[in-house]
Amino acid sequence: MTKPWNFHGRVYGSLAIIVLMILAVAHVTIFSVDSSYSVDLDVYGVVTYVVDGDTVDIEVLNVYDLKYSDLLSKVVRVRFADINAPELDTLEGRLARDFLYNLTFGEYVYLDIDDLYVYDKYGRVVATLYLPTYKHYTYIKRKLIPGS
Repeated sequence: MTKPWNFHGRVYGSLAIIVLMILAVAHVTIFSVDSSYSVDLDVYGVVTYVVDGDTVDIEVLNVYDLKYSDLLSKVVRVRFADINAPELDTLEGRLARDFLYNLTFGEYVYLDIDDLYVYDKYGRVVATLYLPTYKHYTYIKRKLIPGS
């Protein structure tokens, strides 16, 4: 004969495991990039100016990593990591800037700041930029460079 507390213990234990599994899946889905890998989000803000095809100004609204707390409530110039757009004196450069403007201007974005090279030689923050979408973030490079 099974004791009632034993039966309930197994039910509650199983229920706890199911809840933990659901939370783990939700975490991966909510905090992932195109549902393929997780990211380290450091800063949240809004794009206030598009400089060219690989540089924007962002007003920082929230900081998730305390080492970047000095950026809070400031407008910072951000150079995209691993993207090198053509210069503005070329047609391709102007097209890249216009495309980036249409994609990001006025949009709320997340930044994963490069831990090795926080600033480039011009004083710009070097970061990967993500656009929040339903249940995941879109890596801006995937919009700028198809197939990346």
